Amino acid sequence: MNKAVQVEELSFASPTKAPQDLSVKKLSPPLARADDLDRFDWEKDADCIILHEQPATAVYEGKGGHIVIRQTNGYEDDVTILIAPENATVFQEGLAEYLRRK
Repeated sequence: MNKAVQVEELSFASPTKAPQDLSVKKLSPPLARADDLDRFDWEKDADCIILHEQPATAVYEGKGGHIVIRQTNGYEDDVTILIAPENATVFQEGLAEYLRRK
């Protein structure tokens, strides 16, 4: 089971404002601890798993400044999403808003 990411844990900068706090924050304690690192058990220590298997995902700038989000499919061609440069901020803010409502 994946741990939900809280919006407060994300740092999205507004295009009109500079980030206010760039200080290094103290890391949170681990979500869980395995009893013995040499004897990790995927079932017994399942509360330590933060990412379950998923396709590899890449984000990069494509031709014309588009944001390209690409994910392996394993069976067919990669899944590709293109975000036009003029929509990058709206996309980012929309994603952040979606995560806030969860």
